[in-house]
Amino acid sequence: MERNIVVLIQDFAIEYAQEALDGIYDYLKDKDVNLIISQIRLPDFSTGYYEYQYFASTQILKAKEIDVVIVLSGGFCSTIPSEKLAEYLEPLKSKKIISMAIPLPLENSYHTYSGCEDVYTEIIGHLAKEHGCKRIAFAAANPEVSVEGKIRFEAYKKGLKNNGLEYSDALSFDCWSMTFEHARHFLLEKYPSKEKVNFDAVLASNDMMAFGCISALENLGLKVPDDVKVFGYDNIAQSQRNNLTLSTIDQQIYLQGKTCAELAYQVINGENIPKATKTQVIACYRESCGCIDESKNIENKNPAIDSPQNVNDYIAKIRFTSNLYYSMDLLQRADVLTALFDKFEMILKSTNFLAAAVCLYDTPIILKKANSFYLPNRVKLGVAIDLETGERQINKNISFNPNDQMLPENIFQNKKGQYVMQPIFYGENQYGYIICRIETKMYVHNSIFLKLVSNAISQAYEFTEKVEESKRLSKENKILQNRYKNLNEQSKLDELANVLNRRGFMEAGQKAIDFALEMNLVGLVVFGDMNGLKTINDTYGHEMGDIAIQHQAEVLKKAFRSNDVIGRLSGDEFAIVITSAKLDSLDSIREKVNKIAVSVCYQSDLPFSISISLGAVEFNKENFELKELLKRADEQQYIEKRRFHKERR
Repeated sequence: MERNIVVLIQDFAIEYAQEALDGIYDYLKDKDVNLIISQIRLPDFSTGYYEYQYFASTQILKAKEIDVVIVLSGGFCSTIPSEKLAEYLEPLKSKKIISMAIPLPLENSYHTYSGCEDVYTEIIGHLAKEHGCKRIAFAAANPEVSVEGKIRFEAYKKGLKNNGLEYSDALSFDCWSMTFEHARHFLLEKYPSKEKVNFDAVLASNDMMAFGCISALENLGLKVPDDVKVFGYDNIAQSQRNNLTLSTIDQQIYLQGKTCAELAYQVINGENIPKATKTQVIACYRESCGCIDESKNIENKNPAIDSPQNVNDYIAKIRFTSNLYYSMDLLQRADVLTALFDKFEMILKSTNFLAAAVCLYDTPIILKKANSFYLPNRVKLGVAIDLETGERQINKNISFNPNDQMLPENIFQNKKGQYVMQPIFYGENQYGYIICRIETKMYVHNSIFLKLVSNAISQAYEFTEKVEESKRLSKENKILQNRYKNLNEQSKLDELANVLNRRGFMEAGQKAIDFALEMNLVGLVVFGDMNGLKTINDTYGHEMGDIAIQHQAEVLKKAFRSNDVIGRLSGDEFAIVITSAKLDSLDSIREKVNKIAVSVCYQSDLPFSISISLGAVEFNKENFELKELLKRADEQQYIEKRRFHKERR
């Protein structure tokens, strides 16, 4: 029997995921299990419509053949609380879950943790004793949202205490997010000049934030490490290859991945594992704190990157993968040309291009193998972005003759450099061309991006044409649709009672029952019949009988909720579908109906009183057909009517 371990990651492109996956794979590659890796992206609707497409993943992966789930929670919980992630993983709650780095509020969940308190105590002691630092700051990453950010912030405060130093709010600043840009921005915002800088060392929540701090300090005219010592967290590959190597904490992601895999394998073999498993973290003292680089002595590193000759290749692979991935992701989010062009600046920033322009023909040109291609006399500038100058032209209705110039005037003018031109085509259709300015010699890399963009533009072009055609048809059909809708709605209404007629009630009532059952709710089908309508007709005439039916409908509408379904079946026979109700509430419903009936009759100054006999049955997953439920409710109503007449005698 095959055994299956699932690994859930937020993003294939990030270094964190790639290192952890290396560790998981290396441990399991010789084991008798299947490893299934799934990207589920960020479980948050607010990030945009494309993200929710991945939400089906957890439903698919709850299959019985899945034995254990490893979740790289550290990647998710840098931006969302663990409760949010646990909610997202709810379909997998029956599985054993191994969470990397973060505890999850799930019954069958186990987790690893880094135990960073000890290493922060060590680092703060090192900065104080070896380098004489007295005011050690912390660049936090929104401890209210980021679980990892909170853990590291609390470890920093405990590290201060363990070294006899007091914590001060003045020595911490919340960067909101674990990014280079946010750390740089918030440090400069808090400390607008070097005279305002009140610390001699700063610990950042991760390495990219540390690089952001270094950039901000240098911008203020301070030197690292002479004026300020800087420490990061993660020990990413870039930390070892900068001009100034970064002192940091190696949380040994590769080793964490291996540990998670080992725990999952023990579970799959029926072994008991602890609720929490501690993994080792190591302080790396390098140039940014004024030390000699000792990172080469670290054990248990990922063999893919632990040798100096492989680091540059590794970094290049990470950057290429990341850029390629995010470009594809952005392109998939744009279905029409306007949406694509709106995202074009973001796409450009994920590449090595300095500038790019897209030029489109008025209509696609069909180019067959046997034909020659003739450039038309007119093209339109769809979008032009120059990242160096900040120039932006998007959907400005600029046209020109491409036989005269490849780009319109004043677009990338007087800009010497290296350009690449790529025709935009799909199959036999030529749509235009794209021109990009580059600064590197990564021609294959650039070609891949260009082809991706070209394909996206051609597809968006075709889809835009279909959308426009659909709009034209929609305008023509809108009046007809509205007329049909009005007629259809009118055909389902009872003119006398101003409620649904039998047809409308049977349709709406069954839908209400089906929806309630999907939501695991039960409810009632109620049959109501007026007492004494024949007497009213005989005594006051049929016109007054119709008025009585109208008031009966008014009573029912006041007695029941707006989301309950009310309909007139025939004569004085009415029916109601009530969701979230049980049969034991029928007596209180009868009392309410009769009270309202007395009030309505009194206010309307009717020469007679109205009372309504009610019968009801519950619907559930075994009894849900409205037609049959109405029959049974009518039978119960008849019993109630007989009781009413018996009491009147």
